Amino acid sequence: MDAYQVPAETVQVWIHEVPTDSWGAAGTLTADR
Repeated sequence: MDAYQVPAETVQVWIHEVPTDSWGAAGTLTADR
């Protein structure tokens, strides 16, 4: 809200949870760390 100077009523947040074995970083699955 503060960064874009918009009212709180116009802000929407979606949370999409992804299983740990379905994502990674730097070429490595998170499950393999």
